[in-house]
Amino acid sequence: MLQKKNIIILILSLLLFISILLCICFISKDNFHITVYGNEYNYNTVQNLDKDLKKNKPVFDNENLNNYVTYKADINSILNASLITRIKYSITKEDLKPNYTISFNKNKLRETLNELNMSADYPQDAFITKDNDTWKINKEVKGSFILVDNLLKSLSSSTTKIDLNKFYKKPNITEKDLKPIFKKISKYQDWSCKYSNGNEIRANGNYVDYNSSTNEITVSDKWIKKEVKKALSDYNTVGKERDFITHDGQNITVSGGTWGNSPNIEKEITFLKEKFNKGESITDREPEYNYQYDEFPNTYIEISIEQQHLWVYQDSQLILETDIVTGDATKHRDTPTGCYFISEHINGKYLTGENYKTWVNKWMRLTNQGVGLHDAKWQPLFGGNRYKGHGSHGCINLPPKFASDLFDTVSVGWLVVIY
Repeated sequence: MLQKKNIIILILSLLLFISILLCICFISKDNFHITVYGNEYNYNTVQNLDKDLKKNKPVFDNENLNNYVTYKADINSILNASLITRIKYSITKEDLKPNYTISFNKNKLRETLNELNMSADYPQDAFITKDNDTWKINKEVKGSFILVDNLLKSLSSSTTKIDLNKFYKKPNITEKDLKPIFKKISKYQDWSCKYSNGNEIRANGNYVDYNSSTNEITVSDKWIKKEVKKALSDYNTVGKERDFITHDGQNITVSGGTWGNSPNIEKEITFLKEKFNKGESITDREPEYNYQYDEFPNTYIEISIEQQHLWVYQDSQLILETDIVTGDATKHRDTPTGCYFISEHINGKYLTGENYKTWVNKWMRLTNQGVGLHDAKWQPLFGGNRYKGHGSHGCINLPPKFASDLFDTVSVGWLVVIY
């Protein structure tokens, strides 16, 4: 057992001796071999490491600037390095750096950097401008002007790499700085009102003004009035041509009058100006109306000027009719034709005009110009050609009893078709 133990000790001692011989072999000048930053060195060529550091690991990408950088490697520490350290240098390449220091000739660097600045592009601030009828942001330009003092202050013995881009003078105002104010401008220049019928009112940059000195935004809403009238024209159906079947079955076309949908232009203008000045766009807008009378109902009054006759239908059934006297055709006081609605229903009223003031007991207005249906006790007879020479100023004269019955039957909003 003792003999076996001695044999093991002997073997281990032999291995240790061999290892020491190998280390001595590796450490010797002839066998010195190391790889630094991808370059292979022996004992003699490692003296070129300073130059190779400058070439392979320059602080500046600019060759002129790098001329004023001194690299000093600790050659002795490399030559005297252990076998393990040499192996570590060799296998890690760029990851582990040899022990070296850097120094800078700052006076020469300042001189060279100032020369570079003489031809450098100066940074430009971002700004907002109008191109044709659209406001837009012009992005900043970074430029290549170097902040020399900042760069030189950052240099130290441990500085191994400088990114010149980080020392370029920055613009004072960037696109990011202007985005909040541009967002407000866009609310106005992109403002729109889309109506339910597909019509649209759109703003543009011409209605927005921007003061870059104060960042003040002002808008003009005067243009809205014209655009509203244009956009609502399709909603206005007052006086348009309409097909009508008369009491005797004739299919005629009647135009003019007050019947139809009448958008309230002024209210719409006021509403849209308020929304525009708040920068609030609108979709699927239905305009405000003065009144809406679009579809023909089956309850209405029919008046024929040629026949001087009036018919009253309720739920498509004839319930009243009478002869009438309309405007005097010989004096150009013709009763206007068209489709109307009763807009005023008054029990007793003075009718006034040039050289006359007449009381009527039953008044049913049709037009804003004073044409309506009313009793006319001064007319001795109705119908026929009475209206030619003895007609009204445009109103529809009714027998007093019939006027009273009609007044009790109709109300504001009744359709009246005159042809």
